[in-house]
Amino acid sequence: MRPLAGIAVAGILLGLLARPVQARNLESIEARRQSVKKRLKELQAEEGAVLAVLEQLEQRLLTERAALEAAEAKVQEATASLEAIRAERDRTQVRLARRLREMAPRLRVRYKLGRAGYLPALLSAGSIDEFRWRQRMLSYVIRSDLRRIAEIRRLRVRLRKKSEQLDRARRALEDLRASASARLADLETAKAERDGALEAIREEQALQRKTLAELERARRQLLARLEGLAPGRSRGFASLKGRLPRPAVGAIEEGFGARRDPRYGSVTFHKGIDIRAPRGTKVRAVASGTVVHARWMRGYGNLVILDHGGGYYTLMAHLDRMEVKEGDAVEAGDVVGLVGDTGSLKGAYLYFEIREAGKAVDPVPWFAR
Repeated sequence: MRPLAGIAVAGILLGLLARPVQARNLESIEARRQSVKKRLKELQAEEGAVLAVLEQLEQRLLTERAALEAAEAKVQEATASLEAIRAERDRTQVRLARRLREMAPRLRVRYKLGRAGYLPALLSAGSIDEFRWRQRMLSYVIRSDLRRIAEIRRLRVRLRKKSEQLDRARRALEDLRASASARLADLETAKAERDGALEAIREEQALQRKTLAELERARRQLLARLEGLAPGRSRGFASLKGRLPRPAVGAIEEGFGARRDPRYGSVTFHKGIDIRAPRGTKVRAVASGTVVHARWMRGYGNLVILDHGGGYYTLMAHLDRMEVKEGDAVEAGDVVGLVGDTGSLKGAYLYFEIREAGKAVDPVPWFAR
């Protein structure tokens, strides 16, 4: 498939060679230029919309990054609190262990005393005063033991609560960090998708601008060349319809007419036919005429154009070598070049086109059956 700019160039050239329809072809060129400009304007609007969304995403990213930083700061700040809770829990464990060690001897004594408890110690007193003293001391010991037992119970409850508090705080901090990170990741993904869309738009913009530049350059080039072209000789080309030989031996791979670009989805008009043939296959003039163009052209490679008179032209492109030069007179069947792949994007083949009064026509009905 030839680039869009190359198609425009060949269309301009053949249109300009047909002097009676020069104005009409220039209008066609201008219409194409306006179409490209319209598409560029649409792309500019699409670009603006994507940029607006990107700006919003950037603002949200800034907000979420700040939120993540705040979450991290809270984590750092809370880490100190967690350490304090952990330290207090550890101190509680130490106190609990100490109290249990202190109570161990007393518990062993109580165990040895059995059910009678401290009663034998009271009854063994030698006097009433000793009995009362022993009673006061045993009461003190019992109250002290009860306080220690109550403290042990409190310490155990406190230890359990501190451990639960530590676990809750740790989970809350992990949830805070995970939530902020997830929101940030979603925004980063959305931004990457929009960046991709923006890149695609700008790639198409570049292609359209290149097409526009090629159209303008070809227009200037061929208008200048128009001044040096002589009117073609009338050979009664119109009378040869249905009797022309094919320009090269090979199968018609792509015919004349509209086609859709598989990449961009745009519809273009194929103004000629593609004949698949091996490199080096001879390309012949289908009728007598004058060589008005025999050199390389962007999108067409080595290109030969014959003026058959009466406003009829034939075009043969992608030649490996040209066997004629501008100004030569040729007869039907003369070799004008060899099939090649110059300017081609799909290997060696011949692109052949017929122009009638500046307008491309389907070559197939012109060939002999």
